[in-house]
Order: sequence, then structure tokens, then C-alpha cells
Amino acid sequence: MTSMGDFRTTGSLPPHVAAIVKDITKTSAVLSKILAPLGIGPWNITKFSPDEIVIGEPWTNSVALATLEDYLGPVQIELIQQLEGKWLWNEFLEAHGQAWHHVSITVPNWDEVISQFTQYGGKVFFQIRAGAKRFAYVNIDGLNFEIAEP
Repeated sequence: MTSMGDFRTTGSLPPHVAAIVKDITKTSAVLSKILAPLGIGPWNITKFSPDEIVIGEPWTNSVALATLEDYLGPVQIELIQQLEGKWLWNEFLEAHGQAWHHVSITVPNWDEVISQFTQYGGKVFFQIRAGAKRFAYVNIDGLNFEIAEP
């Protein structure tokens, strides 16, 4: 299994699927009971309130993010809980309940991939720069993708 240590060393995000949850502590605890006997875990929970710019507007929301210490094969599972503020994760949770939100892929040609998604009808509904890396959520035909730079 690959550990999160590899991500921290390379700075490259693993492919992952992300779910929006009501209570990150409770959900990660329940999933730990299922995954720990399989040798998967534990969860790393980080709370943050970034001051980056999102689509030209300041973002002051606070969120918690949980990732597994180990991957499920080559894929990471991510849990997201909106802690403060009202934003797209709250809206998603209200509309769908706890559910899978997006699949993430890291690409070296970010502008080109975003352009391809939008060329075929995709809508960018979230964009952020974290340090030198850009991330965007794109919805196409009801499916959400997170496109990230390495």
C-alpha cells in the first residue's frame, strides 16, 4: 500500500473520490471499524480555513478534511465536512445528504483539460489556487470531477 508519506514527499495528489459528510468524526469512526480489519487506515483529519481566492471572491469558510493513511489500491478516499460558513458543500449536503461528491484527477496540462471539459459542456463551479497549484471542480452531465495540478 502507498502511504500519505509519499504524497507529502512528492507533492502530487493521488487520484481520489470524495464524499461530503455531516460529521467527519462520526463517519470516519464508523468507516474505521469496517476498514481497520482489512489493514486500511487510520484516518488523518485536518481542519483548515484557507485565505486563497475562489473564482475572484475571498473564501472565509472553515472545513475539515479526512484522508485515509493508506489507499484502497491506487485510490484515496477523502471525506469533507463544512464546519463554518455556507457554501457549495453545505448546499450539496442539503440537496443529496451524505454522498459521493467528486472524483479527483491530477493532470500536468491543467488549462488544456479544463478547456476540454468546458468544450464538451462541462461547467467549472469551483476554482482555487493553493500555493502554486490550481484545483477546479467541473460538472459534466451531472458528474463532478476535481481537476488538480501536480
